[in-house]
Amino acid sequence: MPKEQQQQGSLVQDMKNSFNLSLWLINSLCLCFFVFIRSGMGTRALGWEGLIVFGSLPMLAALLHSNAMLLFWKAWIVMALFRMLTADRNQHTRYPGWPWVMSILTLGLLGESKLRFLEPFMLLGVAYLISDVSMPAAKAIAFGGIAIGINNRIGMALRRKIRDDIRDAAHDAANYYR
Repeated sequence: MPKEQQQQGSLVQDMKNSFNLSLWLINSLCLCFFVFIRSGMGTRALGWEGLIVFGSLPMLAALLHSNAMLLFWKAWIVMALFRMLTADRNQHTRYPGWPWVMSILTLGLLGESKLRFLEPFMLLGVAYLISDVSMPAAKAIAFGGIAIGINNRIGMALRRKIRDDIRDAAHDAANYYR
């Protein structure tokens, strides 16, 4: 294989690895908040990201010298255990849960995709409200809101791609024997 092709393949693989790592970190950050704002998670919704959150939140609290972040970590542990015990076995195992907080705030008038769209704005609002109490916690919540927004957008793009791929496959199958 020519050296140029090897370098190009290596570059593409590096980009894939970087994207996967970024997505994994975004999912971990989202999981910090999903246990509080979503219900009916899948049985494996916490996954490896949950282990990362469990280990990184106390380190972040120590690094920022924030008692509020340490309290958040303790509350996260309780909620993560609760979400594991009440996991919805009828859902996909990695289902991130129903956005119940936004459903209550919107009086149950919106569908799941619109509720998920609004979640980042809710978290940004919460971050603003608690910024006087604890700036490190407010920043963490704001970053969580941004991560959830990115995660939701990537999820929408992937669902659209899957839907298009299914439609294209059906089109190809229908036109194959013509």
